Amino acid sequence: MKIYAIKGNREETINEAQEQEFLKAGYDIIKDGKRIPAPSKTVPYAELEKVKVELEAEKAKVAELEKKLKKADKKADQQDRPAKE
Repeated sequence: MKIYAIKGNREETINEAQEQEFLKAGYDIIKDGKRIPAPSKTVPYAELEKVKVELEAEKAKVAELEKKLKKADKKADQQDRPAKE
């Protein structure tokens, strides 16, 4: 398993013993395909709140679309059934 330390346009292949050292130096770590950001990187609170609001709005849209899809599926199933005579 390779571990990469990335900062700007620099990319270093490192081992697990060096991981914490590179994190402290401001490098992001890519391990098992997942990026671990350097602890010094932060997101402004206002931006975080904005993203939370957007996420909730998108979740509501998804829920509404899932309901519409279920209704459409039920309607399609009813139309596919042969009428009783």
